[in-house]
Amino acid sequence: MKRVLARSPAAGVMAALFIFMTSMSSCGPQVENLSGAPRAANTASDGNARAFLGVEDVVQKFQLSASDTGGQMSDSQIEARLATMPRLDEIVPSGRLQFMKALGTADSLQLGENDARREVIDLRTFDAGIRDQGSEGLCTAFAAVAAVENLANHSFKQPLNLSERAHWRNYREYSADSSLAAARKYALIPEDVWPYNRASPVSDPARAKTARIRSYAELETGHLAVIDTLRQGFPAVIAMGVNRSLMDPADGGIVRAGRAMGGAGHAIAIVGAIIDQRVPGGGYYIIKNSWGSDYGDKGYAYVAFDYCEMTYCYVWKVNEVGVFKDGVEVSSLDAPSDIAPPVPSVDPVKPDISAKDFRMLARPMDLYGRNQDHGFYLSIIATPDVLRQVAAVEYWTSNAYRRQGYFKVTSGAQNATEIDPRAFDSMFYPASYDGWTTFPAKVTLRDGQRLAIPGVRIDF
Repeated sequence: MKRVLARSPAAGVMAALFIFMTSMSSCGPQVENLSGAPRAANTASDGNARAFLGVEDVVQKFQLSASDTGGQMSDSQIEARLATMPRLDEIVPSGRLQFMKALGTADSLQLGENDARREVIDLRTFDAGIRDQGSEGLCTAFAAVAAVENLANHSFKQPLNLSERAHWRNYREYSADSSLAAARKYALIPEDVWPYNRASPVSDPARAKTARIRSYAELETGHLAVIDTLRQGFPAVIAMGVNRSLMDPADGGIVRAGRAMGGAGHAIAIVGAIIDQRVPGGGYYIIKNSWGSDYGDKGYAYVAFDYCEMTYCYVWKVNEVGVFKDGVEVSSLDAPSDIAPPVPSVDPVKPDISAKDFRMLARPMDLYGRNQDHGFYLSIIATPDVLRQVAAVEYWTSNAYRRQGYFKVTSGAQNATEIDPRAFDSMFYPASYDGWTTFPAKVTLRDGQRLAIPGVRIDF
């Protein structure tokens, strides 16, 4: 079956910019039977057209049940898949494998106690379609090619559709190092020149070179090094031990830490990271697999940071690729600045906010140390991420004598990430009598939504 991708016919011209990091699926042994599982692809041409789970949805799924470690596969199906996979020490020499340093220790991000989320990086918008490697063990080829496609689109806005089959023929072993080295030495060619389901090309590959890796590097084994790579707009390739959760993710593509199964290994592309301390390990990676669009969340999965604190992992980055146009190679470092920003935009996630995310606080105070002279401040309490979405707060108060007070507090911060957690304190209100209560506070969010926060009684 011919692979189908909803791509522009011109996709082969700027082809293989980012060969290395985006499409890792479970590797199986080398099988030259080209009539195996059909080659599938996402019908979307880029990440913008796909509707993925939102960050808050993913976080909630991680929180629902720590014991929910798998999806729908039976034990016999898991065993059958394991039998097709190479060992991790075939992908990466065992002497180089190690556990990731945990966030909060050597690689601490110094997250505040109430900072539920710090950063979101998602490079899926630059990805090509999801692929399915079928029964063949070409995971390192898929990972490299996916990464090239990602960086090419990011750097030149040039969608690519490159041949994993042709790339595999240049090195023919499970080693991720060999895959990356071959992608640097030999140019990648378009899929239509050498389709995945053919043993030989349909036209002269020498005339079809489109891209190659110009520079790649191993990363120190710590989450911060990987996160920093993604911040710069580079995908990463990871070789990792395989547990049941990775092979068969829970609903929505949730992959949890757990004991590796039988020494099996897999190469996968990392195309995003979310730093959120509500997730085990302090966040999760977005991976692009090559097991078809039925895997995880439309071909992607969300791997908790602590996965690599319990299972051996090794990571590389590709920081430069070359694309051939009219026989001339152009470096991704020379891409026009108005086409490709050097760093993808990293925006804080807008949480789904409701009234239950807030509470009102009254702070009574005596004036001049005399009990008969009182006053109070009113505040709303929420996490900093929630407060960043607030535009204004209106407070109403009343006492037993029907004296009323009204305060409206508007955020003066131009940059939502710089709002002080106390930006919505009311002015001080003098009160000579006890028995003050507040009506529900009216909170207006930046998107126009209005919420009512239950009032409190003020006692001196």
